[in-house]
Amino acid sequence: MNAALNEAKAPPHIRVQKVEVNGKGSVTAKMGPRATGIMALKYKATLVRAAGEADRAVEELKANETWHKLKLHAVRLNQYCHPETESNTPEEGLARLKEDIFNAYPEMDIPLTLKWLLHPEKLRERANTASCSMVILTLRDGKVAGRIKKEGILINVSAMSLTNYFERQA
Repeated sequence: MNAALNEAKAPPHIRVQKVEVNGKGSVTAKMGPRATGIMALKYKATLVRAAGEADRAVEELKANETWHKLKLHAVRLNQYCHPETESNTPEEGLARLKEDIFNAYPEMDIPLTLKWLLHPEKLRERANTASCSMVILTLRDGKVAGRIKKEGILINVSAMSLTNYFERQA
């Protein structure tokens, strides 16, 4: 790939440093320290051709996606979390919530499983003392994320607001 970039007269800092397969089976190419995937995509045809020579299964190249993590406030615990019953686990409740979101907002692309913000034991305690909690929702589309942060969402006649979620680094 680097030889192809050189032949295409790409600047010397735009070079592939490492190629590996990620957990989902996609081949990822890491660029050198002063180059980004966006810079490399200017040479997309050259890179696809070079990658195709090495592995015919390579079909396309695209830049990294930025996903948007949001906190979904006021998620009803009595509707989506019944920790005291074996037949209705918090995970099943989140699956129902995701289905309800898709039914109300089919344009939302939610690539990851929803997660309760609280640890399972704290969530169990909260379910006995409060009516709502928060869920982490990850969206692929930044425009949709911006719109629902501004407008909120309405699920089963419950209005829910959203804010950015930032993970703390340990």
